[in-house]
Amino acid sequence: MLRGGGVVAILPEGFKAYYFVRFRFKVSNNETKYEALLCGLRLAASLKAERIQVRCDSKLIVGHVTGEFEAKDERMKKYRDTALELLKAFGAYRIEQVPREENARADILSQLGPDP
Repeated sequence: MLRGGGVVAILPEGFKAYYFVRFRFKVSNNETKYEALLCGLRLAASLKAERIQVRCDSKLIVGHVTGEFEAKDERMKKYRDTALELLKAFGAYRIEQVPREENARADILSQLGPDP
């Protein structure tokens, strides 16, 4: 299924940037979450962020990245490895799982955009 992803970047000064990303390839729900994570990490790196906090409503994705869960599927391993590589760009980071309702802005963004 073609999907989109939402990224909300909040800078220390309080400025909020909202991004919608339309994937032009078929992805599962977990892949959508990973693609949004990778987009957010690349965005933070492009903004020269030194420290970041990642809030994701997917317990699986957070568990993969923190090492709490093993990524068994090859595609998930590749996503996890890419995320870990991108995280090396930051002096410090924190990734945490949050309830879906606390991630509402990103979820709303993921529904935007024209139908494929």
